[in-house]
Amino acid sequence: MKNQYFGDYRDMFKYDLIQEAMKKNKGFKRFSFIPMLTDFKECNDGNKRYYNSEKIEKRPGFGNTDLVGYLRDYNDKVRDRKNRDLRHIRDYFGAYINIEIFEPDEPMQGKYFVNKNRSLYFQAIPDIYLESALVFVDPDNGIEVKNSSKKRPCRNPLTNSS
Repeated sequence: MKNQYFGDYRDMFKYDLIQEAMKKNKGFKRFSFIPMLTDFKECNDGNKRYYNSEKIEKRPGFGNTDLVGYLRDYNDKVRDRKNRDLRHIRDYFGAYINIEIFEPDEPMQGKYFVNKNRSLYFQAIPDIYLESALVFVDPDNGIEVKNSSKKRPCRNPLTNSS
């Protein structure tokens, strides 16, 4: 996960899914967001931001008009990708649910996730973040639904068969 990616229209899927899971399961007391935040990189990744286009109407999460509106407004305000900050999702979720966003202490390992400190990173997550919580670990490589309009058979992840 990179701050520069925050607000990309592919975020609709994961944030809508999280919101629905929190609504449907009254046992969760909080949503704990654990971004595996990595440093800025010069590239065009995470730059799908055309919220006023027909292209997103078939994307998962598009039906959540509050979320789409929030992400659209965020992108209108923060155009420079070097200024994007995923912690702003707290502004959206805070109106609906209790949200915790894990941010490692600078002295421990610095601001960004690095593979060599993987164990330290996960050990530093406060226990309270894991109690009665929906925990979402957002990887650096992202989460994308390639095409939600195509029907594909369900696969068993253990056997990789239908």
